[in-house]
Amino acid sequence: MRIVAQPEGLDLSREGVRRYMRLLRASSLTDEENEERRRFLRYLAQPMAWVYWAFLRSGKSFGGRTGPQEVFARRCRSYAVNIPLDVWFDNMCAEFGLSTPPIDAVDLINSLSHCSGEILRYIRSATVVVCGTAIQIASEWREESRRGTRDSESTGDVDGSQPDLPFRD
Repeated sequence: MRIVAQPEGLDLSREGVRRYMRLLRASSLTDEENEERRRFLRYLAQPMAWVYWAFLRSGKSFGGRTGPQEVFARRCRSYAVNIPLDVWFDNMCAEFGLSTPPIDAVDLINSLSHCSGEILRYIRSATVVVCGTAIQIASEWREESRRGTRDSESTGDVDGSQPDLPFRD
């Protein structure tokens, strides 16, 4: 799982975040603006992706016929009220029964805390977009972790010895 601690090429000042929020709401954009919007949305959705990824790894489920994606999106939207961004993130972690988030996720949330009202309003109005991006990122992390375990399992012999060493008498 990779969380970007330092965003490359993103302006996280108050004016920069407001510009990105305008880009997220805009309909016709140039290719450069679309790329900026995509990078900022992935940056914004990474802490949410961590929560969803950890929720899937825990194996917990909420009762009913709804899938984990629907539960996740509904809870993200319901907690996105007029509170600070870090409190919202703590509430999300507590809701899904998770322990302390990684330092990178907390740093990411703190880097956006000066515009928490705008960000939470956007999460509330565009829940499907933000949660969809977070779920996509979490799925990528899940695939990476699955590939990593398959690769590590295939490198050794059945007994755990190194395959390139000669047999011992």
